[in-house]
Amino acid sequence: MDLNRLHFSSLPESIILYIFTLLDIHSLARAAKVNKQWKRISYDRFLWTSVYLDDCKLSKRKLWKLIRARFDENLKVLHIKPSLKSEKEVVSDAIFHHLNSVSPGLQQLDLLHCDLKSLRAIQLPRTLVSLDLAHSALPANWFSQLSKENFLPLLEELNLSNCSRIDNKELCNIARIKSLRQLNLSHCYRITNSGIQILCENLKDLSEFKIGGCPRVSEIALASINRYLKKLRTLDVSNCNRISDRGLNLIIGMKTIRCVDISHIKTVTETTILNLCRAIPLTNLTVINCGLSSECIQTANCYLPENSQIINR
Repeated sequence: MDLNRLHFSSLPESIILYIFTLLDIHSLARAAKVNKQWKRISYDRFLWTSVYLDDCKLSKRKLWKLIRARFDENLKVLHIKPSLKSEKEVVSDAIFHHLNSVSPGLQQLDLLHCDLKSLRAIQLPRTLVSLDLAHSALPANWFSQLSKENFLPLLEELNLSNCSRIDNKELCNIARIKSLRQLNLSHCYRITNSGIQILCENLKDLSEFKIGGCPRVSEIALASINRYLKKLRTLDVSNCNRISDRGLNLIIGMKTIRCVDISHIKTVTETTILNLCRAIPLTNLTVINCGLSSECIQTANCYLPENSQIINR
């Protein structure tokens, strides 16, 4: 074979298909315009099981067009993160009603930095396993529409970090999603200890819980976590400045914990940090900007299992 004369179109279609998996949506659309072969390959269902619309200039019209032209029952992952030049609202009830009919098996939905005022929670696909709404603008009491028991029966991962509308009332609604295993409420500044208690009482199977950057959360919340979340493995309480040594001592009682983030909490003492490392076989401890000495970090590392790490910068 003369490699100097080898043309892209002479490659096996399976190779071209693999190369197309590396393209974003815009590049794939351009490739479809090259020739009939590339257009046919670009429509292959394999390329449309996971769709990532990241930093795209979107509008409702463009999203409608894409769903009607390309989405089908093979779609499993949909990631939407509009660019700053996009329309203010790119998702709506009508769009998701149609999406539910053409892609009934959607498992992962990411709506990042989206305005959800035109989308009711009741329109979310019941097949979702993972839902990421980080930095999105939710209407007040958005989750109250999930009042039906078992509305999202398969949902295991929910990310609501930096969603400013999340408060204790919303946590009461979220507590109905019994299937949850991972919950991220980082920087939801409205939530308090009482809201955390309601979650812990109802979501006892959580294995990952992130409440970093919630300024109204204190060791009272950690008492609820200690009491109810017996399967918890990952806990993030970074930037929760109302937590002190007393709160960390509650973490010591959580024998299933393996990853802890207490970054930017300067009220904890080195003695308590060492007691934590002695008591629990942590695999990851994050203590960025906690004011710990290098001697403390070295001693703590000696207590942890092999291949564990302490992140302090």
